[in-house]
Amino acid sequence: MAIQGAKTFAVPATARRVACALVPVLGSLASAHAGLPDKAYTLKELLDRAAIIVIARVVEDGPAAGGKAALREGLLAVSHVMRGEGVPEELRFRVEGPPLPVSASAIWFLTPPGPDGIYVIDHPQCAYDVSHRAVVEKALKDPSRVSPGYYLRREDELLAARVRAAREMRALATVAAGRSPEGLELSVRLRPSLRARGGEAPGQPADAGKDFIALEFVLKNAGGRELLVCDSTEECYFLRVEREGRAEVVRAVEETPLPPAAAELGSLVSVHDFVHLEPGGRLVHNLDVRRGSSPLLRAAGGARLSGVYRYAGPGREDLRLPSEPWRGAVASSPFDVALPEPEPGSPSKGKDTQ
Repeated sequence: MAIQGAKTFAVPATARRVACALVPVLGSLASAHAGLPDKAYTLKELLDRAAIIVIARVVEDGPAAGGKAALREGLLAVSHVMRGEGVPEELRFRVEGPPLPVSASAIWFLTPPGPDGIYVIDHPQCAYDVSHRAVVEKALKDPSRVSPGYYLRREDELLAARVRAAREMRALATVAAGRSPEGLELSVRLRPSLRARGGEAPGQPADAGKDFIALEFVLKNAGGRELLVCDSTEECYFLRVEREGRAEVVRAVEETPLPPAAAELGSLVSVHDFVHLEPGGRLVHNLDVRRGSSPLLRAAGGARLSGVYRYAGPGREDLRLPSEPWRGAVASSPFDVALPEPEPGSPSKGKDTQ
């Protein structure tokens, strides 16, 4: 990274932002819901949406299903009913998503069945480990005492954070190019430094690598007053990809997963990630964006690229900063690039190569 016209007030070290992963509660069941849902539910919302709540296990549906490792439809063998009247001993289910493995007992929050009487399992919060039984029973006894913001497990809280982050990423696809009212602006251009890394395809520019796209991000203060800005490349810098009427935003530098103990803390952006950017000052990052991070980048052919800088994290009081940081989003002007066929098994991380 190059800093021009910027003052740091702490040791210049970049903290890693946590990649919030959905931790398996029943390992095999969690794998059946690897995709990110549209919403994460608090305990109160789980209770509100569930028609019945039972303790049951996934079983194979008769001899014809013998030997299958996972099921898209089958039976839940009910051992205890926590909510519901007239619940039969076996419930027929259908999975909308990856199939369910045969498993040990779990607490199932099930929405009303369809006209065919089949319960649909379409969310990772349909099943919980039986260790949560006492909390669920207490909540069922007096739902009015359940806090609206309480999640049944920490993993649900992390899932909610991931859902919010995905929603924010979609919003970044709509940020218009231009300068912020305070004078902050972003420019992004291709760099020719990947000639040796990704190779060149005939007729393609040297900086459209097979594995990475080499880019220079320049964040400039074109306004008349000093701004305090976050300069975490993992937290703040994004690449927007447009092709064939579709748009997607990916991180310019992929998040680095931390151990579970650190993941409990959420975002680890700290005071060390902020700099004072004087009028006319610039922050320059040479970043290699991995093409495998986006389906729109993996495909060969023409694409339109632009950069986005965004900070929406903790402020002065939370991080003990000398002043409030700049918050918002700015986008660079787009440019066109021709992408060659990517190499199979490309590396997994982008880097700041300055």
